[in-house]
Amino acid sequence: MTAPLDTPRGRAELLLQPDLLLRAVGHSSPQKLVRWRRKDQVYAARFKHNYTTPYSLDQCREDLALIRVGDAVATLQDGLAEETETELRTLAYLWNKRVRQLLLYDRVRDVYNRVKRSRNDQWELLPYLFR
Repeated sequence: MTAPLDTPRGRAELLLQPDLLLRAVGHSSPQKLVRWRRKDQVYAARFKHNYTTPYSLDQCREDLALIRVGDAVATLQDGLAEETETELRTLAYLWNKRVRQLLLYDRVRDVYNRVKRSRNDQWELLPYLFR
């Protein structure tokens, strides 16, 4: 640390360095550190079973094939209530055409890889997220 703890700069440095803060709290009040760890474990346990893995490439292909087989006009009509019939048919045609293009020539893999690369991975967790 570059400043004493009783100055605003010293407190700011302490708050900006979590390792140093944990060491300081651990020396001054070990019980508080134990409570924080227990609280962190309880909080992490709540999210343990709340995680759903992203779709794999095969699941994306299957979903696109199901979208292509289904009735696009009815699906779009549910989501877009104020469109006219001709607009819905045109939109359904364009949607089916785009899905067909994705399924043709294995473009799903290209789009899937582009999405995987476009994510900001500053903690390097993508290998665990996309398998």
